[in-house]
Order: sequence, then structure tokens, then C-alpha cells
Amino acid sequence: MTVSILNSFSIKRYLGYKQEIQFTLVKPFICAVVMGIGCLVIYKLGMLLLPINAIWTILAILIGVCIYGIVLIFTKTITEDELYAMPKGTALIGFLKKVHLL
Repeated sequence: MTVSILNSFSIKRYLGYKQEIQFTLVKPFICAVVMGIGCLVIYKLGMLLLPINAIWTILAILIGVCIYGIVLIFTKTITEDELYAMPKGTALIGFLKKVHLL
């Protein structure tokens, strides 16, 4: 986060470009916090059920990726046009529309 803020100041000073702080820093930070809380809850609950660290670590990471992606879409941090620009973006958009996330 600190590096992003310092980078933003340098870009503004040398190029005169003002970044959209909300889309560049705030919304991704909120998404990361939600993902982190989700991963922690999954890991802790999983360890109560079956105390095998490796399994719950891997599952928490995989589910965390899904949580982060879903929160990016819900907070409108990533747009449909940006999804189209990604590799396999058309297929991803089709899937997201099918499950009513987009």
C-alpha cells in the first residue's frame, strides 16, 4: 500500500497525471480486506473440523481467490470491458452472467 501511494505521488509530480484514488487504492484495499477475512474464517473453521494445516491452507487460498474476484465485481472495481480484455474474458463473462454475478 505504501509503495502504491508513493508511486502515485511520483506519477503526479513528474507526469502531471492524477490517479483515481478510489479505483486504484481504496476499492482494491477493501476487496483485499474482505478476502483476508474470508480466508481466515475458512481456515479457522476448517482447522476446528479437521486439523490438517496443508489442506485448509490450500483451500483458504483457492476460496480467497474466488472471494476476491467476486468482491471486485460487486464493488465495480473491474468493469465488463476490462474483463473482455483479459485472456478468456468472453468465456468468463458468459459464466458470470450465467450465475448472475454480472
